[in-house]
Amino acid sequence: MATISHFIACLSSVNSSLGFPDFRNVLIKALVQVWRARENEKKIVTGQALPFLISDLNILRRSLHKSDDLRDIRDLAMIWVGFETLLRNVEIRRIKTGDLKWQNDTSCYLLDVMRTKTNLSSNLTFQLSPQCSQHIRQLIETVEYTDTENFGAPFSFSACEHPYKPIFPTHQQ
Repeated sequence: MATISHFIACLSSVNSSLGFPDFRNVLIKALVQVWRARENEKKIVTGQALPFLISDLNILRRSLHKSDDLRDIRDLAMIWVGFETLLRNVEIRRIKTGDLKWQNDTSCYLLDVMRTKTNLSSNLTFQLSPQCSQHIRQLIETVEYTDTENFGAPFSFSACEHPYKPIFPTHQQ
């Protein structure tokens, strides 16, 4: 289906560049909808990732926001940062607490990240939403990153457990 949609878009682009009218009439649009419906019925895998929408994020938030489990708090904050910034997972895992700057006037975090996947490394700055900032703040308060002598500049999204000892202090006895 993706190939057909791409082909139709290419034909439409060529037609408009040549000055011809758009050939995508009601019949073609209806056929595309029928093809998509058939793909959905047959559960055909097209190789395309399903989009992660804000509605999906809200479902996840509702299911995890009352959890006291450190992993749930960390995972929700990571997913929200990824949703807002479109950073790769390795870039998210490299975020240190020093990369997050609290803005009192907006009650949001500013996030400074070094993007490394491109030919030229670049520094990106994101203003995170109040909701995302709230989840990051909850993670930081839960972990209590106040011991900077021992932690240095800790990674915000470190593993919650280590094979030998916990990386984060646990409040459960």
